[in-house]
Amino acid sequence: MLKTSILTLTLCLSLLANSLSNADPLQAEKESIISNQQRIAELRTVNSDIDSNSNLLNSDLEKLNAQLPAVRGSYIKQQSTLKKVEQQQLETPNSASEGLVKNAGFKFYLAERKYKKLNNSIAQLDRQLSELKVARASNNSQIAALNSDIVLSKERIIKLQAEKEDQQQAVIAARKRQQQERLKAQQAQIAAEKEMKALKQKLLAAENKAKSTAQQVSPPVARPAFPDTTTQEQLQLAHKTEAIEAAEEVRPVLILDQATAKEAVEELDKLVENSSNRNKKINKILHVKTYHNKDLIKQSSHTMKYLGNEQYRAKVKARAGANKLIVGGNSWSIDMPRNQQRQSFDFVLDYRNPNKPILSAYNHKFAN
Repeated sequence: MLKTSILTLTLCLSLLANSLSNADPLQAEKESIISNQQRIAELRTVNSDIDSNSNLLNSDLEKLNAQLPAVRGSYIKQQSTLKKVEQQQLETPNSASEGLVKNAGFKFYLAERKYKKLNNSIAQLDRQLSELKVARASNNSQIAALNSDIVLSKERIIKLQAEKEDQQQAVIAARKRQQQERLKAQQAQIAAEKEMKALKQKLLAAENKAKSTAQQVSPPVARPAFPDTTTQEQLQLAHKTEAIEAAEEVRPVLILDQATAKEAVEELDKLVENSSNRNKKINKILHVKTYHNKDLIKQSSHTMKYLGNEQYRAKVKARAGANKLIVGGNSWSIDMPRNQQRQSFDFVLDYRNPNKPILSAYNHKFAN
């Protein structure tokens, strides 16, 4: 009966656990604690009943054990008497001794029966007490396991609550970040729209100014290929564009020996030292185009810093082969030797005569 009850309760708990598995984990743990506490209460009630039954059985056992010495003594006495009369019957067989044997045998039968019955009762009580002890020990083991489960459930509840709080905080933080990002995006969009509007206004103003200027200037002046000089210089160069294009290719002065390079550097220093308007000119741009079989393979641009006295200088890594050098509307052709590949060269522009500027180049290491 007790085993059946335990099996039924176990099955119920299993079904309950399965139903809780699909529920909210936090709620499932709370319900598991309640279920385990109820089961512990039931087991303790069963243990209380076991204790009551055990007390009754122990009381009965004490009474039976108290009877045992007398019953055992009677059994032994009747057994001894039976043996004596049986011996006498053997020695002097007669009707009187035969009657004594029968009487002693009947008394022994009654004593033996009582003794065996008492022993069976004691053994049965011992067995029942043992079963109750086993049941109580099993219940105590279940109670300990359930208490352990309750402790684990409480720990999991603490963890789940912390995770839930963290998730809530994470959701709040994520929403806050989204709001901030949305606000930032809106602000960026507004700023971009303002910038675009301002650019359009500037562009419109520039177009209007260009139209106004075009109406005032006549005839139009051709612009140089690389407008990096002053407006006056651009106009002068524009008038000479056709003449320059038609003229024979101009080559720069390429200095490859150190002595000549030193002389060029000293002459440049003297020209610059005698200058009184170093900061009155803007820098120029040197465009370098490298060709192979008349095909353009590489080009680069470099700033020619104004040094003074119409002298400009740029530091350029040489590219071997055919190169075209362009400054404003002026161009030069140069074949850079292969042994000078990737060497740093100083390109110096003497612009004292705008109609015929001179471009020279020497290895940068010679200038030091």
